[in-house]
Amino acid sequence: MITISISMIVKNEEKHLARSLDSLRDLWDELIIVDTGSTDNTRKIAAEYTSHVYDYQWRDDFAHARNYAFSLAQCDYIYAPDADEVLDTQNLRKFSQLKQTLPPEIEIVQMIYVNQHNYQTT
Repeated sequence: MITISISMIVKNEEKHLARSLDSLRDLWDELIIVDTGSTDNTRKIAAEYTSHVYDYQWRDDFAHARNYAFSLAQCDYIYAPDADEVLDTQNLRKFSQLKQTLPPEIEIVQMIYVNQHNYQTT
């Protein structure tokens, strides 16, 4: 079975973070939260889910922040949802099945998710 790092970049996501993480809780083998300067309770909420909460000084470069977060991951695959994304029940089940059966030659997987506005996007 593959292992999955959930890698999130967050800033001031106290309204959405717990909902997102609750929807992903059974998937991750490792959860990494990189905070880019929150002034709300985002870090406190993140710490309830993982000890892997890191500070990152924002450089006005999303790719650099994402690459930093990815560099901390130790698992076979990285799933990088936004803090307002929720994996619905159907796709949670599919993702769990995928985790059990994904062949090692597969490098990228895309799935449908529901964001805070309830739009179906990939």
